[in-house]
Amino acid sequence: MKNLSVVTIIAFYILSIVACKKSTMPPAPSANNEMNATVAIAGAAPISHKASNYHVYIPRTVGSNGETYISISGNVGTPNTTSERSITIVLFNISATGTYAFNMDPNARQQAYCTYEIGNIFSYIYNQYSTETVAQAGSVTITAITATSIQGTFTANCDNYAIISNGTFKGDFEK
Repeated sequence: MKNLSVVTIIAFYILSIVACKKSTMPPAPSANNEMNATVAIAGAAPISHKASNYHVYIPRTVGSNGETYISISGNVGTPNTTSERSITIVLFNISATGTYAFNMDPNARQQAYCTYEIGNIFSYIYNQYSTETVAQAGSVTITAITATSIQGTFTANCDNYAIISNGTFKGDFEK
């Protein structure tokens, strides 16, 4: 009889967890999202960076003052290991097609920058390289942008350490 009570309690606990659905979970990134690039790290032979589906996250925020923020991030490798890599492009007040230099001029309304990360901030392995302080940092070209999606190309020099070429991205904004 005691075993039956224990089994009943365990079954109730498992059913409670399975039956619970958290309504605040964000939707999964689009299965159409892609980010591809070639990356040369510290002068080594270039490697391929190919992220797709839920490994590419593209949130867009429009503030009450009309300012826009778009982030395009593609992740590859095993999380929390030295193989984890991430390329992130951030666009401030860029909402039209065109080519935009990676330049963090505090006096400019439109700004763009790119980062290359090894590991993540929650692991003991983490390095971030950015275009923020590099004179010839590269650029991003937005080839298509709608209310629901974005597409483009990019090249980036992240701290003269990670040189990114042949970069492409496309995908749907997170809902």
